[in-house]
Amino acid sequence: MINCIPNRIAEPDLLITSKEKTLYKAWLNQEFNLSGLRTIEGHSVSILSPGTRNETEGPDFRDALIMIDEKFERGDIELHLESNDWYNHGHDRDPHYNNVVMHVVLNVTKIMPIKSSNNRVIPTLRLIPLAITESDEYACVNWKLLREADFNQVLKTFSGIRFKRKSQVWRSLILANGAEQTFYEGLADVMGYSRNRMMFGMLARKAPYELIGNILKDIKSDQHIIVMEGLLFGTAGFLTKPELEGFIRDTKYTEGLSKIWMNIARKYNLEEIESASWHFAGSRPPNFPTLRIAALAQIINKFYPDQFAETWLRVLSNAGNYNEIRRWAGEMFQQPDGLWCNHPLLKLQPGKMLIGAQRLYDLLSNLLFPFSWAIGSINNLRELREKSTLFAEQVDCISLPGSVKTTLSRLPVQTTAISKNHQVQGLIEFSRRYCNLNICKLCPFEKYAEK
Repeated sequence: MINCIPNRIAEPDLLITSKEKTLYKAWLNQEFNLSGLRTIEGHSVSILSPGTRNETEGPDFRDALIMIDEKFERGDIELHLESNDWYNHGHDRDPHYNNVVMHVVLNVTKIMPIKSSNNRVIPTLRLIPLAITESDEYACVNWKLLREADFNQVLKTFSGIRFKRKSQVWRSLILANGAEQTFYEGLADVMGYSRNRMMFGMLARKAPYELIGNILKDIKSDQHIIVMEGLLFGTAGFLTKPELEGFIRDTKYTEGLSKIWMNIARKYNLEEIESASWHFAGSRPPNFPTLRIAALAQIINKFYPDQFAETWLRVLSNAGNYNEIRRWAGEMFQQPDGLWCNHPLLKLQPGKMLIGAQRLYDLLSNLLFPFSWAIGSINNLRELREKSTLFAEQVDCISLPGSVKTTLSRLPVQTTAISKNHQVQGLIEFSRRYCNLNICKLCPFEKYAEK
């Protein structure tokens, strides 16, 4: 439940519900009626040890000891709110869950056999927690001091956990979809920002990277950007859907894109996204999806005819230090080509950069380095994995997310203690595993704090 690998590259903060907190804490503290326990299949159960919290991907608890029908079982425990979440989350296909000895749930919506990927049947226990009283405040608000060295050491541990989990997501996607399409979808995910990530993902799948290459090979180089804009805006629905057409106001520009889209759609039998739910409200004009799509076309053009993943891996392999990577990434993902500053979509906004500095740092942390680590894992390239991990720790941080500021406001440390993106990643992971669950007594900072 808590350690499931999200099916996204730039993983969002997970919102832990009160029911999930209650279930997690009830199992951790054994705060439920321990007598007369029976699985939904009718087997008697005794809990000898709930196990230890799992800090990496996979089941929620490791090394639990239970007894089912007087037979001892030692292994993992997975928690879910609903019994069918085992299949909804894909655990029946994930080898990480092959050592689960019991599936603990809050509700049983449908009785069905729970099976692991190696076809082993796993018993299910419905747990009814006792009333759990939430503390009025976090314990850390009363701490007097937390030394910066200790603070950073804990963050490094959790940033490593988060980095590896993201890399594992990349690894799975690369094996399923290929390196180039996976990189392209990851780039689209980053360009979508928080409000339009889902739509950018749909766009990248509807207009795949192989298709772009097939289209551009027959087009003169000075027409590449406008053709890609016609393809991407047309696929996204901005050229035909009445509710979206108004977001591209320049008539001649729109007419030109529409002609390009109609020709491409006819030739390659393409269709636009059926349900185009692009979000503009609440975003600054530079972050409007229309500008992000135009910027994506620019970035694609800067790589073409070379391949995304192939180019990035070659650059990383030859780089002597992180600064070389930072300069290359700035050139490829920030600096525009052609007439970007006079782009029709930029009449009311200056267009100096394709993406801002913080977005570039997010791209390095969420896309480039975890991706290269995953390739190193697949091909058993130790040096590539080590370089990816080392450089990921050197990515700067300009602004702190709201959730990180909230956590820092409780801890006796200065916000200036965080200057690198991997520290932000570590604090997000820490908060997700402890603060969001209100389990202060297990907090890894607690042993370092002066009270």
